[in-house]
Amino acid sequence: MEMDWEDWHGFLEMLSVDGTRPFVVDLELPFNVERFVEMQRMARACLEAYMYTSVRTPEGHTPGLIEAWAAYRDAGGILSDAELEGSFARYGHSDELARGIYTALEEWIGKETSHALCTWFLEGYRPIPDPLWQWPMVLRRIFTDDWRRILPASDPPIGEEAQARVAAFSVRYETKKRELEEHFWRLNQEAPYRDTPTLWERVLQTFIADGPITDPFYLDDIRSCLWYKLIRAELANLARIIGPETMAELAQWVILVVQELKPTDPKVEMKIELPELPQELIDGVG
Repeated sequence: MEMDWEDWHGFLEMLSVDGTRPFVVDLELPFNVERFVEMQRMARACLEAYMYTSVRTPEGHTPGLIEAWAAYRDAGGILSDAELEGSFARYGHSDELARGIYTALEEWIGKETSHALCTWFLEGYRPIPDPLWQWPMVLRRIFTDDWRRILPASDPPIGEEAQARVAAFSVRYETKKRELEEHFWRLNQEAPYRDTPTLWERVLQTFIADGPITDPFYLDDIRSCLWYKLIRAELANLARIIGPETMAELAQWVILVVQELKPTDPKVEMKIELPELPQELIDGVG
């Protein structure tokens, strides 16, 4: 899988703020909490080099960026002025900047941890909902809602006991998803990021392309990543409960059913493009 360097910078932003520390275990990041400051320092250094390409450009800055950057750098920063200038001289605005800086700094955390971070990024970082979210939704609509009235004539290729377990999965998943959403809603209300951002957080607030932000964006990223983990864990658990063979039969049938649904039906609120269910989830490995 290719690295998306725009998303990579979002991942580094998430690692660079203090608010991520309490979620290291829940996210199953490839390091322990005691090493968080190391990862945070490396992430900020990479982002400093990336941001410096904008700061050094004489125009086109978002409101407040130059002032926020100056205040942050006056208090310290991670890379020296000479190191920032050196990275700019070498890479400028090149697309190779992100890869080059991370490779140059990976010794700060060790190559093994560096490679593990890249793997976690590819497999676990989902700043926007992964298309996999549609699977629990579709299973719920089929087995616990009244979609059955508009489905094709064919019955599910699984027995009544398995169908009941799919329905139970839907209830369990929706409960956990609601708890996750409520937890992060409370965190968003309580976060000090809004009114008392650190100097570094102020730089992040003013570096956004669409203008300054005041919400603790990193919480949205963390919530989205944890939601993705929940989806995978619950689908894998369902496969273990009903068995991989039954799960495979169910997945094939559901995809055919969705392909035949009519988006114009009032009970189908949107066009559904269901992705293939990953084989490891069918096998019960989340």
